[in-house]
Amino acid sequence: MKKISKKLVVLCIAAAAALGTAAPVSAGWEQLETGDWQYTQEDAALTGWNQIDGSWYYFDKDGVMQTGWQAVSGSWYYFQDSGEMATGWLQEDGNWYYLESWGGMAVGWQMVSGSWYYFQDGGKMAAGWLQDNGNWYYLESWGGMAVGWRTVDGTEYYFAADGTLQDDPAEIYPAEALEMLEAVNRYREAAGVPALELSGSLSAAASVRAGEIAAEFSHTRPDGSGWETALEETGAEYRSAGENIAYGYSTAEEAVREWMRSPSHKANILNPSYDRLGAACYRDGKTTYWVQIFAEN
Repeated sequence: MKKISKKLVVLCIAAAAALGTAAPVSAGWEQLETGDWQYTQEDAALTGWNQIDGSWYYFDKDGVMQTGWQAVSGSWYYFQDSGEMATGWLQEDGNWYYLESWGGMAVGWQMVSGSWYYFQDGGKMAAGWLQDNGNWYYLESWGGMAVGWRTVDGTEYYFAADGTLQDDPAEIYPAEALEMLEAVNRYREAAGVPALELSGSLSAAASVRAGEIAAEFSHTRPDGSGWETALEETGAEYRSAGENIAYGYSTAEEAVREWMRSPSHKANILNPSYDRLGAACYRDGKTTYWVQIFAEN
């Protein structure tokens, strides 16, 4: 009986020793002879998508970590030199791309941080003029879609809130501005002076000034600066400019008629050097304030 017990004790000790010397399970990065990287777990190289230490990586069927542009399941992704999947803005070879929060490359219209951008089929961010579905858009040099008035190559354009280029004055200007332009050009035609064109940047400045003269009726602005500084704020380009202001008239036609009775205001209206007009009005209760701004390119 003693011999049998001894043998049992020896066998138990041997088994315990065998368990104590078993190789631990390993996981980690390994660089191959080719210079590529793989990640092994339980002695096997990972393949496909894997999240490691909070970052996403992609390994091919042989377990090789991927870098650069990679097409996976119909979408393009970019993996940094470290293998980590990129997200957000990416600049490569002088071009800008945008990678969604899930890593996929953006294509087409995308809203990013409150601005619309357009990314071509290859993912490159577009800039300049763009025609899409029969509509024209303009994308700033930094990629954002233009809205409102923009001067491009010396010409003013108006883009609606959805970015589409507008060329119908009735869709761009208030009715009062169109009425004022018509009245002014009628007097200029009678005087043998070339007609004026409405200007977006001048009209924007006139709109600012209309609100200001409601507070203080003067060619000097409330901050003490001259009226022409409003042109600088709206980006208007000009060589010379003039301003007419009025209040108390219910229509643009009435305001222009009264200006024509004043020699100094009439001189602005009929000045042959001017080729553009900015027009706006501001209503404060029952009183309407009118502003004309003339400019020469």
